[in-house]
Amino acid sequence: MKYREIDELLNNHDVPTNERHQLINCLIAMIQQYENQPQNRDGRGVRNSLRRRERTTIKHIGSALRLRQKHPDPQIQHEAKKLLRSIPHNNFSIISNRASMFMGRVRKASWRLNEQRRQAKGRVIVVSASLTLVEIQSLSLLLKVGKHLSLCVKNLDTARNYFNDVLDGSDELWVVKLKGEIAGLMQVCMGRRRRRTGIEFQRILEICNGSHNDPLKFGRTVALKILKCLHIDKVNAETFTRVGAFPLFLREDIDSSLPEPILVGTELHFVWRSRDSIAIATLEKKQFRDEKFNSSKKKWSYLCLQGKNRWEDWDCMTNHLNIGEVLHLVLSTPNFYQVTSKFEDSPK
Repeated sequence: MKYREIDELLNNHDVPTNERHQLINCLIAMIQQYENQPQNRDGRGVRNSLRRRERTTIKHIGSALRLRQKHPDPQIQHEAKKLLRSIPHNNFSIISNRASMFMGRVRKASWRLNEQRRQAKGRVIVVSASLTLVEIQSLSLLLKVGKHLSLCVKNLDTARNYFNDVLDGSDELWVVKLKGEIAGLMQVCMGRRRRRTGIEFQRILEICNGSHNDPLKFGRTVALKILKCLHIDKVNAETFTRVGAFPLFLREDIDSSLPEPILVGTELHFVWRSRDSIAIATLEKKQFRDEKFNSSKKKWSYLCLQGKNRWEDWDCMTNHLNIGEVLHLVLSTPNFYQVTSKFEDSPK
């Protein structure tokens, strides 16, 4: 290779003239020795594959010249200087391998820095003094959470699938931190449902799991705070459904104070009703003392109105009462019927 060709491949004119001149002469001598080796030649001269390797190596060395002072990672600056110092003391094969390894480190460092910049844009929500939500905006953080909690997203391919949904805006992923430590992972999906006025978008809390996919345990007050902070419209996560933390209780059109209990057999049912949803808390009569609501014993059910007079138990996997059992209570208990149908004749 000629002096001018190497100079153009290095593509760095900020280097002092003497230093660049010495480097180019050293590379010329090294490449000539490399090309004169019998195994590197064929009947027509130097092999094309060797030419490509020479050009690539010189470009890598040019990158090292630029990055030895300008890269934001001090370790990459150190590696660049180390590569440049080794050039006069090694043959071309060794320098070529070291230059290739150096560029591999540069790519990893660049990916890491891009991940850090992307994650810095993620939102942080302080729910309470001990509980914080951190929005996942980088694949590296998702992998870290997956490994820490032994979740499926500890695997790169699975994590990429979830993170692609974050990038296209169809999902949000949130790290749950308790006292600064990773405690769980939440998934919020952007759902759609057809309404009379058109398509309505919903924020659906699908998953809220801790280590080994076990549901996290929140008190009802904290769970409702999380729903409010994340503007959740619908809940499927067991962490919330089992404590009765439904978006219904955040609405202004409902009185969320404790209603009068409806006694059916040995169970008391507390019913909250809005125009399009019903929440039912069920408690054994013997567990209800002094008009206090035993938060550790109540069992929850939740139904939503879909279309005209069509109810669905969306959370049927965690509901205490399924749609058939609720219908039986409505038909067999006058008080239950009055409460659940109180909006039927209201203007819409």
